[in-house]
Amino acid sequence: MAGDGKVKSLFDEASKGKKLKLGGDHPHTQQSLNDLIDLYKAWNRPEKAQERRAKLPQTEAVRE
Repeated sequence: MAGDGKVKSLFDEASKGKKLKLGGDHPHTQQSLNDLIDLYKAWNRPEKAQERRAKLPQTEAVRE
């Protein structure tokens, strides 16, 4: 889809900033990652959703 790259880039930037400020295990950081996973699913990109899901800490309960 047009614009996917820009949206992904913005989510990546936000996630990195939250990770630096709050840490990788912080709920807000995890929510950003889950939101990007949800976007990939909405864009019918399950392989990308799975790639991101694999990067979540193992202690994180992942939405399906």
